Amino acid sequence: MFYRLSSGFINFFLRFVGLILAFICLVCYDCHEVSILSEQEIRRILAAKLKEYRERSGLTIQEAGDAIGKSSKTISAWEHGRGQPDADMLFVLCKLYKIESISVFFGMEEKKSALSKEEEMLLHLFRLLNPSGQALAIETLKTFSENPAMQKDGHNSKAV
Repeated sequence: MFYRLSSGFINFFLRFVGLILAFICLVCYDCHEVSILSEQEIRRILAAKLKEYRERSGLTIQEAGDAIGKSSKTISAWEHGRGQPDADMLFVLCKLYKIESISVFFGMEEKKSALSKEEEMLLHLFRLLNPSGQALAIETLKTFSENPAMQKDGHNSKAV
């Protein structure tokens, strides 16, 4: 038998999907010991991370709100623990703040890149090229790396 769910119930459920995800993400298995954070702790962590990643991305509260179609009051409330975005909005915020996973909003560590900013920029630019552009870039870098004046001390490009 099928039941028709009211839109109020659906909205209520979706609003707390983010909290449910937080609860799941924050169950920590360490040395066979399970520790679970309280709802208040989860909200505090989420609020702090929302603010941290907005500031890291260089956006004001107003700019973040405008970008996702929310008011600055809503963004501020989220960042002060007086509410939280739903699960869909967390994914929107990840895209806006250039975050790979929503788990960072719940205290999980962000995957650190072993590359420097310059190396990340080179990789990004390389990936924008078509195959013939990539081949040309590789050959150009090989030429530069064979020039002793451009080599780091003690490095020999011929060994690669």
